[in-house]
Amino acid sequence: MPLISGVELSTELYNIAKTNIANTSTLVPNAVFKLYNNDAFYFEIESNVDCIFMFNPFDDTIMSAVLHNIGTSLHAHPRDMTIIYINPLQQHLFIEHGYEQVYHSKKMHYLEGSIFVKLNST
Repeated sequence: MPLISGVELSTELYNIAKTNIANTSTLVPNAVFKLYNNDAFYFEIESNVDCIFMFNPFDDTIMSAVLHNIGTSLHAHPRDMTIIYINPLQQHLFIEHGYEQVYHSKKMHYLEGSIFVKLNST
């Protein structure tokens, strides 16, 4: 059963996401959705998370903190991690944190995406 979770700081966008989840749940009945109204800067990454999707959500400061949080989780619970990052303005931070860019595509001026992977070395 797939688990899909999300973090949203804005209460307004969090409420919109809850509505979207309610609508999507009927289309994907086997998925489990968890939504958090929280600040990603401080958000602890759960030990079962192995893939994260982002649509250019943060500036360098917050992205650095998110990468630290991911690293803390990976250190405590070693596993492979895949990051799907659309409009990757801070992609340099992933390279600096030891991620390998395994895919990149840019179509038109505003449609760009990368996939980064960090493999468990143990």
